[in-house]
Amino acid sequence: MGLLLIFVMLFSFQTFFTKNTIAEIHINQEEESSSPTHKETCTPCSVNETTASGPDAIYHYIWGWVANLSFSYYELEGYVGIPGANVTCTLAELSPAVFDLDNGTYLVEINTTMLEAEEHIPYALIVRFDKAGYENQVVTRDIFAYPIYTELTIIAPAVNQPVSGLPDLVIPLGDSIDILIIYNGTTDDETSGIDGAHVDAIVTGPTLGAHALEPVELGEGIYHLNLDTSEEWLYEFNNGIPASHILPYYLTVEVFKESANPSSVLARFMIIDIPTEIVLLSGFYWEAGVFYLEAGISWWEFSVIDNWHNGSSTQGFNVTAESSDHNALEIASITEDSSDPGVYTITLHNKARVSGNSPYIYAFVLLVIIAEKDGYVKSMMDVSIGLFTGIGGYPPPVFTGLPALIVVLTCMSAMYLRNRRKMSSAATPTGND
Repeated sequence: MGLLLIFVMLFSFQTFFTKNTIAEIHINQEEESSSPTHKETCTPCSVNETTASGPDAIYHYIWGWVANLSFSYYELEGYVGIPGANVTCTLAELSPAVFDLDNGTYLVEINTTMLEAEEHIPYALIVRFDKAGYENQVVTRDIFAYPIYTELTIIAPAVNQPVSGLPDLVIPLGDSIDILIIYNGTTDDETSGIDGAHVDAIVTGPTLGAHALEPVELGEGIYHLNLDTSEEWLYEFNNGIPASHILPYYLTVEVFKESANPSSVLARFMIIDIPTEIVLLSGFYWEAGVFYLEAGISWWEFSVIDNWHNGSSTQGFNVTAESSDHNALEIASITEDSSDPGVYTITLHNKARVSGNSPYIYAFVLLVIIAEKDGYVKSMMDVSIGLFTGIGGYPPPVFTGLPALIVVLTCMSAMYLRNRRKMSSAATPTGND
């Protein structure tokens, strides 16, 4: 009886718990459905599908290029352009201008002068298109702003340029020359001067360490500098005393400009002694390569010519002369004309005995005239002279027999001595070591 009572009580408790649990679940579902935070699913509004295009993915420009790039924004269906879109652009930290052509084409202005020239680093150009009812689009392109390609040229007077070979320039001691530096930017089809560049011009050489010149800008990519061989700084190791040298000097020119490729050029130049030449002016008789001198005293006039500066006579030379036979031909004196500087007179004494019976008996000598002056090339003149024992009677008769042989041998001897002397002079430097 007791067990039956316990079973009835357990069954009643289980039924009560189940009914209350179901009721709680229903109540919670109703509360959830009536909650204000409940969200209903909404199908989004449809937009027209679009696409956008632009120029090649990578664009390379020389710095300084300014132009428009064309981009298009259009519907996929019917391939119809979309005008009136909101188009925004960014290029580095810039916002390039955009021009709407009202047909779905948009021009974006690219000005490379607003960028730094970087040959290997691109700038990202980002173009965004959006318009209500249309799908948004973004086009990205890489822009390279290359430095300007350049060329550098040095122009000097033609007279200072050797015909061929090195050095590039020769400058006589004491002279100055004007040098033009031409700095151009180059493209495939044109060349133009670059203004506002920084120009370094450095001179080095055997008589100095290094010295900077100061070029002057003339405009249109042209820069001027003056190189004066009389300046003391050129001879730093020579106590400032100007002198020629057997070794070359170097002019190094380097030009820089932001957004342009740097350029440099190296020019070699020599500082040389001024070339000279001895020229006979009057007082002589010449025929068939031989000068003739009558017995007694004769006066020859000559000048030392500056062969670099318009062939002008030059004063102040130390002039000496040598005779191959002092017993036959004596050099009495050499003087410079005070009234006509640069003109010299040499007094020659033909010691041949005057003979009325045989006035055309000849002796032959070699006369060497030497002119020297600091800063000038040592000049030498070899003169083959036929001496005869008479006075007057020019021209002498044609040589025959033994006299002719004597003339030939004498001239050959003169040529041999002249060549030996020139070889000796060539082996001895005229400047400083």
